[in-house]
Amino acid sequence: MVTDNRAVTYAVASLVLGIMSFMGGVMLTGIPAWILGKVAIKEVDAGHGTEADRQMGRIGVILGKLAVLISVVCIVIAVVAAVYYGFTLRRNLKIGF
Repeated sequence: MVTDNRAVTYAVASLVLGIMSFMGGVMLTGIPAWILGKVAIKEVDAGHGTEADRQMGRIGVILGKLAVLISVVCIVIAVVAAVYYGFTLRRNLKIGF
């Protein structure tokens, strides 16, 4: 099997972005980690990388998916809380529509 720099580059980038997604980047780095991890896995399947590259890509995909899932859950919770507390505030202050 011939090792090519493309698979290593995609795999490392995916892993780094996946780790960064838990350091504050969440959605901004989670989605690219997911995409680059998939590309790294495809490159390894095409014979352009090693099993270690596949594992790094797979971990990047998992971290990216987890970061996106956490982001979506947080956004849903924030919207529900804003709507609920907005209605509660209007009711308590007797503001009507």
